[in-house]
Amino acid sequence: MEFAEATDDQIRAAALGFLKMGPPAPGTCNKAGIDRAIERAQKCAFSSSSSRDSGGFMPLGGRAAFSLVKAAKSPTNDKIAQTEAAKLKFEVACAFNAGQHKRMLETGEIPAPVFVDVVEGRERVGHGAPGVQCIVEQRKWADEIRIRSQVETASGTAPPAQSGPRISDWLSDRGLRALTDSAGFVSATQGGYTTFVTLTFNDDGRERLAKGETTIQREASRCFDAWAKMYQRGLKRQGIAGNADDFDYLWVVEVPDNEAGEPNPHLHVLMRWAVPFAKFKGWSERLEGAWGQGFAHLEKIESGKGAAAYISKAIGYLCKAQGKADQGTVRGNRYGISKSARAPGWELMSRMQLDCMGQLIADIYDHLSFTNGPDYKQRQQLNRDTAALKAEGAVQRKKNNTKKSPGWIINKQRKVAKALAAVREKLDAIPVRASRYQLILKGEQAAKTFFKWAYHPTGSKSILPSDWLPEKPTGICFKPGEAPAGKQSLYFVKLRAQFHAMKRQRWAMPDSVSAWLFDEYESRKQERRESWYLYECYHRRGEMEA
Repeated sequence: MEFAEATDDQIRAAALGFLKMGPPAPGTCNKAGIDRAIERAQKCAFSSSSSRDSGGFMPLGGRAAFSLVKAAKSPTNDKIAQTEAAKLKFEVACAFNAGQHKRMLETGEIPAPVFVDVVEGRERVGHGAPGVQCIVEQRKWADEIRIRSQVETASGTAPPAQSGPRISDWLSDRGLRALTDSAGFVSATQGGYTTFVTLTFNDDGRERLAKGETTIQREASRCFDAWAKMYQRGLKRQGIAGNADDFDYLWVVEVPDNEAGEPNPHLHVLMRWAVPFAKFKGWSERLEGAWGQGFAHLEKIESGKGAAAYISKAIGYLCKAQGKADQGTVRGNRYGISKSARAPGWELMSRMQLDCMGQLIADIYDHLSFTNGPDYKQRQQLNRDTAALKAEGAVQRKKNNTKKSPGWIINKQRKVAKALAAVREKLDAIPVRASRYQLILKGEQAAKTFFKWAYHPTGSKSILPSDWLPEKPTGICFKPGEAPAGKQSLYFVKLRAQFHAMKRQRWAMPDSVSAWLFDEYESRKQERRESWYLYECYHRRGEMEA
């Protein structure tokens, strides 16, 4: 049967049956005939102007042409009819294209698709699997307890294995934390690092590094192995006795540019080895000889608590001061820590349902940002000033060809160091370090106070007087092990709204301050008006020059 010779009812029945049967079988298809059939089927579709007796499907040329009463028009029905007609045309076109593609695959006109290295989808989490959790961990050597939120995500395919040379342009956040933790661990268990060393490369050493004949990591490992043997055996010629414990040290690479704009790599080292001043010269010469790549500058450290963090930050600030977009390219490890100086990781204490703990952590962070925000900003600025003064001192020493920085730089360094020590002491007195997603509580007493506040229905300051714990919304308390029921589907939405309201109230300006600002504004405005009136008066009288 040809589409052009078919009646309206036959076309409509064929179209409806076609949609039920799916795409046509392989073979030749007449696209023009299908398009004509679609046009004629659209005329037979439901229309607001078709006859009611025919159920809305009679063509316009049938009984509706002799009807005395015209059917009521409805814009909604017209729109529905147009949508259905467009849908029918789209489905028929898709079926036609599918049939053509299948026929061309079978006849060999087009090759079959080939899929190479198809990555499978992520595995779905099974029913009842853990989701968002509250993790409580501890570090015994630091007497700290960490509370954080954790989200269990679906596991996917394993990432590709690392291969090729290890090249980096920045000290990673993970490396910064490792250096900082090492300084804290050695300070808590061994009294801290005692000596700061700067190791430089001579022209031959820099040339070997540029050619790839050696790496900074290889030269550092060789040097520190020799120093470790000296530390344990002692230096008899210099009268320095050996030590029975391990040699603790850490190092990090800095790659600034020299005057010619060429990379000038050198190492910053912290080590726990000090000798009396009378033996310092011979000791430093032996260490420099073991390095054998250039100069070794040794300094005594007065407080090694934050030395590792200072070194890593100084590298970044120095490179920014030189206008560099990175911290210099390093082949191999960018930092290193001896095995005995590596801080142990966090130990798991408990794993519970998160409940409202995430909101409590975020609220404490916001509270500390409000109460101690200026102190945190001052500490950051003083750290930047310390690094900038250090870089300026190096420039001035090289410019004046001296080993000592100018007096004005030394005086500024002392003032900055004194201010930095004061602000650090103030912030260290706070028994918590907070971010938006975790808390680190200092000491067992701070942990007890926090959990008592979290479990309490109100957490009022009258019950738990504390400057670092904010007020909680009424009725909010931490309930570990309980998940919100189905009827509490809006529980977390309302919880966030309550904490946002508390946050806005905390940062809002007090009424007394607002009233004072308004009074000041009104008084200044009145003064300006009176001044203008006086000016006009004097100007009219001619007592003031124009």
